[in-house]
Amino acid sequence: MSKYHYNIEKKETKTNPGVINLTKVKKTETVDGGRKPPKVSLRNLFIQFMNKQEEFNKRQEEFNKTVIDTFKRNNLK
Repeated sequence: MSKYHYNIEKKETKTNPGVINLTKVKKTETVDGGRKPPKVSLRNLFIQFMNKQEEFNKRQEEFNKTVIDTFKRNNLK
């Protein structure tokens, strides 16, 4: 959603002193009541992704070890 606010411009002429013009200016809302989200570089996003991928791979390896151990215990191939 966007909000509008007005700029007040006072113009004085010889025939009509103190004429006020309101110019409509579009103002978009910002996140969190005026705070912009911090900028994140692509490098940082890639590092975060790689860290998550490493954690996932570790969990997958642990799961695979448990599955292999259960197969060995049950003499399955």
